[in-house]
Amino acid sequence: MRRTEGAAALALLDRGLIDADSPSPLYFQLYTVLHDAIVKGVLPNASRMPSEKELADGFDVSRITARRTLVELAAKVAASLDEARA
Repeated sequence: MRRTEGAAALALLDRGLIDADSPSPLYFQLYTVLHDAIVKGVLPNASRMPSEKELADGFDVSRITARRTLVELAAKVAASLDEARA
């Protein structure tokens, strides 16, 4: 069931925003897609994020790129939570 939730979240994302020919790193492009989807409410609050494999397969990037994206996103969330607590 958990995989279904991640796949459902993945289906809500715009894959056309990732451009392998762009000078911007792929992990940052994918980070931007995920971050914007969260901020705009495209990904519902408390929904499960797509897994590394789901992101890699869905956006045609390596799992290393997907992992870096999720690590950067988690760091941003952690920093935001720390600021909110202060």
